[in-house]
Amino acid sequence: MVVKIKLSQTKTDRVFNNVSEFLENETYFRHGKHKTEKDYQQNLEGKLEVLTERHGYNIKYEAVPKNGKYRVDFVVENLVGIEMKFYQGGHKIEEQLCRQIINYSKYYPKMIGLVLNSTNKNDKDLKKEIEEIMDNLNVIGKKDYRIIVKSIGKSSQKKD
Repeated sequence: MVVKIKLSQTKTDRVFNNVSEFLENETYFRHGKHKTEKDYQQNLEGKLEVLTERHGYNIKYEAVPKNGKYRVDFVVENLVGIEMKFYQGGHKIEEQLCRQIINYSKYYPKMIGLVLNSTNKNDKDLKKEIEEIMDNLNVIGKKDYRIIVKSIGKSSQKKD
């Protein structure tokens, strides 16, 4: 006889998965010639209201954790931090995102790095590069963060 045991998700994992799936599958960003990272963050703030309506999540914009000196872009239920970056090329943003994810992981059990890619660089390649940096730093477990890369602008048709 085979007994199947259903492992229940923790609240943290449930929130992390809901937010990740929403960002990956339900958010789209329009490229603006003069838009800044701050503009895209404000755009995301409006989009995240869907998660409040759908799940009742408490979402804070530019939250400062207790005893923290850093400001994470978004926090969902005090469990999941979201750090957004507007990628226009180079390695500076990738390295900065990794440092921020590591710093914020001290305050939030799960972290999401959301990268808006405005270059012709392949999204999968960019995601892989960031994940490799995270792996090499070996400070936070792979199950405790997720990197999501979304194309905007001319490159939005080039996903593969």
